[in-house]
Amino acid sequence: MPSAPRSLPTGRPATRPASPASTRAAGARTPPSKVPFLVANTDKRMRVMVNGQPKTEEVIPVAVLKESINKVAYGYTEKWLGPKEKIGNKGGSLSNRLRAVLNASNPPPQARSNADRAFLR
Repeated sequence: MPSAPRSLPTGRPATRPASPASTRAAGARTPPSKVPFLVANTDKRMRVMVNGQPKTEEVIPVAVLKESINKVAYGYTEKWLGPKEKIGNKGGSLSNRLRAVLNASNPPPQARSNADRAFLR
């Protein structure tokens, strides 16, 4: 005697887990590898280099950075790493790093509290 077909439990339909290849969008590519930038602040200049590649070292005046950090960062990455279409947003990463080092070396003036004002009198 053949067994009766089993009914599926109510709720979500039975599905197989998707394979990693089928979950990617058509034409999607893997992101470029991480590029660590070395940034050092010297007197009125910033030294920038791709980690492990001394030929990529450049010294950039702070005055130029204050005009436009993004132009400097994207120009540097395009020169040494390639166009944005190939490398992704490495210029954005470098501009964030430059901004962090620049702000760390030139902290904004702190607002004084009333207690500080009374102490300084």
